[in-house]
Amino acid sequence: MKTIAVAQLVYIISLGLLKTAFATTYTVHPIPLHFDEYNVGIPTDLAENNSVIGVYEGCPASTIYCILAGFIYDIDNGKAIKLEPLPGNNATIAQGISPDGSKIVGESYSGGVLNDKAVLWNSSGKIQKSLKLPEGRNYSNARRINDEGYVVGITSVDEFDMHATFWDLNQNSVKELPLDHDSYLFDIMSGGKTGVGYRQPTENPTERIAIRWLPEEGLIDLKELGGGWSEAYAINKNGITVGFSRDINFISHAVVWDKEGKILEVLPTSEHIIAIAHDINEKGQIVGEVISDILTNKSNVKDNIKKNPLFNKLPLRNLKQKIERVEANNYSYYEYGYIYEDGKVIDLNELLDNDSKKFEILSAYAINNNGLILAFAVDKEMRREIGVLLIPHE
Repeated sequence: MKTIAVAQLVYIISLGLLKTAFATTYTVHPIPLHFDEYNVGIPTDLAENNSVIGVYEGCPASTIYCILAGFIYDIDNGKAIKLEPLPGNNATIAQGISPDGSKIVGESYSGGVLNDKAVLWNSSGKIQKSLKLPEGRNYSNARRINDEGYVVGITSVDEFDMHATFWDLNQNSVKELPLDHDSYLFDIMSGGKTGVGYRQPTENPTERIAIRWLPEEGLIDLKELGGGWSEAYAINKNGITVGFSRDINFISHAVVWDKEGKILEVLPTSEHIIAIAHDINEKGQIVGEVISDILTNKSNVKDNIKKNPLFNKLPLRNLKQKIERVEANNYSYYEYGYIYEDGKVIDLNELLDNDSKKFEILSAYAINNNGLILAFAVDKEMRREIGVLLIPHE
């Protein structure tokens, strides 16, 4: 029996799913808005050196288009740098940062014009290159990059015909996933070429199938829960993939897949209508969001408005509109960011230290191997949505 137990432990460690003790608490570090023309900052990715990237959004009265600016934020000096656009463009979106923090990918475009181009920046926000387009494509978006110079994202003729795409920056090459109605790659393995995402089969474009794609070896469809809709969002260095899958009752569950595409775990969230796993680190810690249909204080609409998944992403200036819409439709949702470890899904709001209680964590986007968590929150005192870093401590 002792030999079997040791073998099982070795297997669990190799998968990167070793259960670890919870950090006692997290301190919330707000990611500030550094430029007057923007009113909200949305974080998108986190490096191992704790650098954060994201997008500032501003909707000036002088234009009908909201302007986006990608940024990189240094937690040590508290400063942010805007990413420069391609010549002739006025907007950027930062999507992915390499684990070592030296390279950033995303897109550059002009507001109101479908001319998005995948771009590589350095850590100073300077453009290094526009990524190569496959023949016949005129639209591209780079989603993630690893230290080895491999990039994943999409290319397209237009914004409605997307193809999962793999770039090798070392060889200046590009390769599309050549099948299906639509496909998308969201993440790439650190130290490898395996990308994860989804595909919509041509024969049934109302479905989405979670996938792993290694250009040299081909495509693997990941197992699903029977509802015909699943997406893979992240893969760690051990080959463990996370995302979500919908069941036959149209409930979406946070799911963990192994290297062969089999379901390892369905995370034990309860009383939810949507549960999503957004990221997994090499220790097997998983973060994401849960949307529950249970709201403990339905009468206090103003305090709980941010918990409505359909409206909490509206700009703060629409708070009155949010309240009116929720009251009129009697919504009763609760949304929270979580961490999964030790076999449990824990609401991150329960782990905040006393100085951080003024924040409510709505969603957790990323977690690095240092245990820092990138999240989106509401500052309850200022009634403002804001990107934050959660810093663990004993």
